[in-house]
Amino acid sequence: MMTKMPNILSILCLVGFISPKLVIATTITETTTISNFSAWSGTNYVASLGEPAQASMGQTFRLNKGDATGLDSITFHVWNDNLLPSEPGEVDFALYLYQWDGNKIYGDSLFQSDQMTTTYSPTNYETFSVNTGGLNLSIGQDYAWFLSTSMFFDGTAGTALVAQQPGSYDYGNFIYMNNENDFGLLSTNAWSQYGSTDLIFTLELSSTKSVPEPTSLTLLGLGLAGLGFARQKKRGRI
Repeated sequence: MMTKMPNILSILCLVGFISPKLVIATTITETTTISNFSAWSGTNYVASLGEPAQASMGQTFRLNKGDATGLDSITFHVWNDNLLPSEPGEVDFALYLYQWDGNKIYGDSLFQSDQMTTTYSPTNYETFSVNTGGLNLSIGQDYAWFLSTSMFFDGTAGTALVAQQPGSYDYGNFIYMNNENDFGLLSTNAWSQYGSTDLIFTLELSSTKSVPEPTSLTLLGLGLAGLGFARQKKRGRI
């Protein structure tokens, strides 16, 4: 019913029962948080993101009916603990967002972050939160966000662990590919997938829409009553 009110109000304005100046609308913001962080054990991870290990790894996801559609940020958790003595370096990477066809990414890049770099810690994960600027997504479309080191291969070995928890998200799964420094393979070759594993992530989304304020709803009632009176009066003249 809410979506039909602006049309009805417009009609009433046209026939003169409500002045357009009296129709007041307000903008409201709806928010959605998609997150499996609360399901994380705090210790589970997938290994290893970086050079010369898995150059790219990420998570597929989907927005469902009722979700806000403006993607404001993506948050994930990485631990550079130098687990492998042969790969002690920091990891340079970027976050990307593409559409997902079930096996690989496709189309143009929807988002690409600036370069990020891990910091060594013997005990703690780093939390990275990337501002995606309210990127407009579609309900029902499958997407993949992923971390890739492909554009930053420099010959220095370095790997990191990415937080994960099996079975913690219902509308996607963990994906990865050892594409080394060939970014183009990500859209031509099928990725490896673990349907029972999910990276730990948080998506913050928001949408805005205009709705009539209570004053306008009252005027709508008066206008409808006026239309009914006018019709009744017209019939009485016949």
